[in-house]
Amino acid sequence: MIIRGTTPTMIFGLPFKAELLATAYVTVQQNDTTIFEKQLSDCTCDDELLSVKLTQEDTLSLSSDSKAKIRLVVKTLGGDRLESFPVIESVEDTSKEGVI
Repeated sequence: MIIRGTTPTMIFGLPFKAELLATAYVTVQQNDTTIFEKQLSDCTCDDELLSVKLTQEDTLSLSSDSKAKIRLVVKTLGGDRLESFPVIESVEDTSKEGVI
């Protein structure tokens, strides 16, 4: 679950060391429309984990009327392209609208 206006960290497990990543994209969609996307430069890598912290602006851009589809796509230094199955998360309203 994602609560609008919060700053959650998404953590993805990788089947290899993160140092082998050439590019990475974390895409968040609603109703088949990309709401925001994070690149490798927005992420933190540690061993076999990739994490990305969302901002208040990111989560406020989501609608509580539909679920969010989150997907990770990466390309390794060796040229392999991998894509995760989508993770579907519900989106809940915040009790305090706007950035604080």
